Amino acid sequence: MKQAVAVKIVTICIGLAVVAVVGWLLYKQMNPPPPAPPQQTIIPTVDRGLSEEDMAAQRQKITELEVQIAQAPERDISLILQLGNLHYGIGELAVAVENYDDILSTNPNDAPALENKGQAQLEMGDYIGALESWQKALAVSPFEVTYLRVANLIDEHFEGEEENVRLVLENGITNLGQTPGLLKRLGQWYESQGMYAEAISHYKVALQLDPDDAWLKDQIEILKRKESEQK
Repeated sequence: MKQAVAVKIVTICIGLAVVAVVGWLLYKQMNPPPPAPPQQTIIPTVDRGLSEEDMAAQRQKITELEVQIAQAPERDISLILQLGNLHYGIGELAVAVENYDDILSTNPNDAPALENKGQAQLEMGDYIGALESWQKALAVSPFEVTYLRVANLIDEHFEGEEENVRLVLENGITNLGQTPGLLKRLGQWYESQGMYAEAISHYKVALQLDPDDAWLKDQIEILKRKESEQK
């Protein structure tokens, strides 16, 4: 009797193990690992092509602003933002990011610092950092331009993530309503996927909102011809 019970227990354990393995395999199939992040080469500075005279003038502004910040009776993040923008303007991207991070250390939801940090990170080649900064900016203060930046960033630098471009743009439309810019960009996404009917539909709505956009008028006609060729 004890032997029979033991056999039954072993059989149950094996059955549970098989179920667990099958369940794990199904989970792996339904939840593939996230794509590897893009290869990144971080560039701390870029050449803005400024003349020696212009560079000297900007350096002088930076020095004066640093003194103003140091002598201010209270911490003024607007001055720190200006400092970051000056460094960004002369191509000192990494230093600009440090200034924006200084603001975010005490004001983590400061939208201008997040927006500007993302732009500097983009030019540095830090695409993952730029995406994170702009996503945080959208959570704080969503703007059309930021949704477009995120969509373009994913489209250009995150291979295999094309579907997320559509999701970002649709999320922007949900939060901001139908804007010409978001509809136009979403139409371009559908066009890139060969979904001409959907692209035309979005372009038409965008054109209703911005009837002077000649590009939309031309593109609708171009896609109508392509659509007829598919039939």
